Amino acid sequence: MIRKKAIFSIMQAFSLMFVLGDVVAGGNFNEGEIPPDRTAARILDSWHGDYPVEKLSLLPDGQQKVPAGYIDDARAFEIVWKAIYPGEPPPRVDLRKNIILFARNTRFYNRIRIGKVTVTDGVGEILAMETMSALPIEDVAAISMVLVERRGIEAIRTPEGLLQLPETRNPETYVYKCGDDFSFTARIEGEDAWLFLPGRTVRLPRVPSTSGAKYRQGRTLFWTKEAEARLETNGERYAGCANDPAEAVWEDAKFRGVDFRAVGNEPGWNLEIAAAGTIRFVGDYGNTHYNFPTPEPTSHPQEMFTTYSTGDGKRDLFVRIDARPCRDTMSGERFSSTVTVTLDGKTYRGCGKPLH
Repeated sequence: MIRKKAIFSIMQAFSLMFVLGDVVAGGNFNEGEIPPDRTAARILDSWHGDYPVEKLSLLPDGQQKVPAGYIDDARAFEIVWKAIYPGEPPPRVDLRKNIILFARNTRFYNRIRIGKVTVTDGVGEILAMETMSALPIEDVAAISMVLVERRGIEAIRTPEGLLQLPETRNPETYVYKCGDDFSFTARIEGEDAWLFLPGRTVRLPRVPSTSGAKYRQGRTLFWTKEAEARLETNGERYAGCANDPAEAVWEDAKFRGVDFRAVGNEPGWNLEIAAAGTIRFVGDYGNTHYNFPTPEPTSHPQEMFTTYSTGDGKRDLFVRIDARPCRDTMSGERFSSTVTVTLDGKTYRGCGKPLH
């Protein structure tokens, strides 16, 4: 028998539909309905099975004894998956913008399945259904996991209180130079490191390390600590690799879909143009930020320049890109284009180049 109401924080033996940690206002609601002050988190995938009691210590730190929790690390998910489904390869999950939530037995063995995840003021609540039994947990506990969009979820409600989620990290881009004759780009996305090596691209999952961050796949090892990195691949070893932050900024813009980037000085400014998105202008040494819709460019092939004219209803932006070599007045770096930006009548001059 399955009932559609119950409360996890005061759950009794006959309670089968529950909200983890909180009383449902009014006591009843129909399956498929969500109270008007809540929104539903989109469930992207789900898994259910038996979790060995002897391996509960493998759950994320601080979550081995709780009836509800989260997994935001691909390596931790792989460990939990192997405990539930030994011999089966874990599915690939994207935990950059998503998160895995779980609910499990803590006292009695009952089949459990998460049906919904609702979000109220940043707090996620797990709604699950559980079969009725009074069998004490012995060797295994039933567990249910769902992959949901993380957007808008800052904490999970549990019987013990709110379980805060760690802050999400944006992908980070580095350009490492290992001596005079070798360099490579590294992109850290969640628990993966993407290495862009000469002639090939490698994805390395993060592995345990006593210090720093270590990533390994096959014969390729990438290890970083503070400002240095080490790379081992195909029998070659590169140590003492140092990040070049000035070059990494340009590579990061390329990953973000920027098609053209320009910089200028006194005061320091930069401009990024995404053909299918926005024009972003950052001025006054990073203290001012403006976004504008990217318009169709106006080309002048004979004069060899292109212009963009746009605005946001409050400010007007005009960009002129001349196909004339340009040299940065501070760094001395050479660029392919000379750029003039006019924002609300104020003119900024600098240099730029296409990224694709």
